[in-house]
Amino acid sequence: MVVLTLDELFAHEDPWPIALEAGLSSLGEVYRPGLEDLMRQALSDPDASLRREAFSGLPGDSGALELVIEGLRDPDEWIRREAVIRLGWSATREDARDDAPEGPSTARSIAHLLIPLVKDPSPVVRSTIGQVIGRLYAGRDDQEEAVHILLGLLAEDDPQTRARAAQAIA
Repeated sequence: MVVLTLDELFAHEDPWPIALEAGLSSLGEVYRPGLEDLMRQALSDPDASLRREAFSGLPGDSGALELVIEGLRDPDEWIRREAVIRLGWSATREDARDDAPEGPSTARSIAHLLIPLVKDPSPVVRSTIGQVIGRLYAGRDDQEEAVHILLGLLAEDDPQTRARAAQAIA
């Protein structure tokens, strides 16, 4: 039996996608700082299924925040949706306070990263934005921006987007 590392798989001009997917799916259990370049290479692969596996292998905490943020610009709607979810749930409730210090993972910073995706071509991404924006602004004093965004989503043609925006406003 031949065992190849992910580095060796990526070194081949035409890596075997199934083996690479299997390696990437197991990477989530062993991800650690220092693998960012390897993960960035996987996340830029032209094959969406490989990018999905790589993205699934990223930790849910802020350990790979930069890679998750890059996922917001991925051509695949599943990855963009997953990036929205991970970012939306990575802000702690303490971060949601108006007096919380600004930083890359505060609710306000994350909301500002997500707001441009209100115009995303995918209704799946837009409906998730509604849910996450509602969560990030819940209980805050500066909800005007969120209300404006959510009212815009209520005017969408997609029923799921409207439903999630309505839930977020309620």
